[in-house]
Amino acid sequence: MRQIRRGIFAVLVVLLSWTAPISADVSDHISAIEMSQTWSYSYPDAPFSYNFDIVVLSDTTVQGISFESPTGGVFNLTYVGSGEWEHAGSYATPEELNVYGDGDYVFTINYGGSFDTTSVFYGTPDGGVIPQVTQEPVITNPTHEQSQVSTTVILSWGQCTDTNANSIDIEWWPVDASGLEGWIRFEDCSVSRYGPVSLTPGRLYKASLAFNHAYFGINSDGIHYVVDKDSEGAVLFTTIPAPGWIPATIDIKPGSCPNPFNVKRRGVLPVAILGSEDFDVGMIDVASIRLAGVDPNRSGYEDVATLVMDGDECECTTDGPDGYLDLTLKFKTQDIVEALGEVADGEELVLTLTGVLLDETPIEGEDCIRVIKKKPLRHRENRGRRLHPHR
Repeated sequence: MRQIRRGIFAVLVVLLSWTAPISADVSDHISAIEMSQTWSYSYPDAPFSYNFDIVVLSDTTVQGISFESPTGGVFNLTYVGSGEWEHAGSYATPEELNVYGDGDYVFTINYGGSFDTTSVFYGTPDGGVIPQVTQEPVITNPTHEQSQVSTTVILSWGQCTDTNANSIDIEWWPVDASGLEGWIRFEDCSVSRYGPVSLTPGRLYKASLAFNHAYFGINSDGIHYVVDKDSEGAVLFTTIPAPGWIPATIDIKPGSCPNPFNVKRRGVLPVAILGSEDFDVGMIDVASIRLAGVDPNRSGYEDVATLVMDGDECECTTDGPDGYLDLTLKFKTQDIVEALGEVADGEELVLTLTGVLLDETPIEGEDCIRVIKKKPLRHRENRGRRLHPHR
C-alpha cells in the first residue's frame, strides 16, 4: 500500500488536548480523522498521481469503518495496525477524484454488531471549497538518490510560490522504519530550509515535502479532524557510515595560485573550506576549526573558490565561484607565524586544518603556502614539511 504522509496527522495528536461539546459517545472510540487530496509528484523519476487519502484513529472496540462521500460513493477503510484505519485512493487523472468531492463525509463505525455514525465537512470553515495546491515541491538538499549524506544535514527546498498554500510540512524517516524520525510544520510559506537535522549513519532515508492548504477542527461529536488539499514531492538518500573522519577541501588565499605567505605582514590569512554537492559547509562547527592549531578570528559564508580534484594538496587554482557555498575564515597572520616556528624563505609548507561537524564527526583538510621575506636557514629539503596540531 502507498505510504500516506504522517506529519500533518501528528498535529491532531497534539490537538487532542482540546475540549469541545460532545453530542454522542462515538468520540469515545474515534479520536481523530484526517482527509487529504494530494497532487503527488513523488520522486523525480516516479509517475505523477492524484490521491485522496483518509486516516482514522480508533480504539480496539472498532471492528470496521466505512464512509460515504458527498457524491454518493461508499468506501471501506483498511485496518493497518496501532489503531489506524486508512483509505488510499490513487488515480491517473484528476477527473477520477470526482467520486469523492467537497462537502459532508459520513463515517459509519462498526463495533461488531452495533453501529455509530459521525460526519466531517470537507471544506473551509465558512462552508467553501478548499483550493487545491498544485505547485511541485522540490527538495534541493539532499538530492534524490544522493549518497554519502552527512548525518547532520540542513534540509532545503525550492520556495513555495503557490498562493493556495497556507502551510508547509517536511518529514523524514529511514525507509525500513515503522514511523517518522522527524517532522516540522511551517505556517510561513516563504521558509525554504530547516535544520540542522541529525540522522542515523548508514541508512536509506526518505524525505517528503508538502505544500498544504489545511484546516483543523472538531466536529459536532467532539472528534478532532484535519481537512487538506496539498501537493507533495519526495527524495531518497543514503547517509554516510560512521567514519573516523571526513576529508574537507580547503583553499588558502582563495583565488591565488600558488599561495604566498609573507611572515613579515600583520593582517589576516584568508582560508576557505569548500562546499560541494556532497559536502554542506553549514554542517561545520565553526568554533572547532583550527589551522595549524590556530583558531580563526572571523568567519562567514560565500562562494569564493572551485575545488581542485587531482589529489595533490599543493595543487591550486585561480578559478572563482563554482556555485557551492563555502565557509570563509580569517586567521591572524602573526598567530600562524608563531605556530610555524622557524621557516626558510621560499619554503613550501603543508598546513592542516581540523575541526568537527555539528554531529561531532571529525573533518580534516590540507593546503600549501610558500614562505616569503624570511632570512633563509641552512640548506635543507624544503618541499612538503607538514604542520598540523598534535594529534
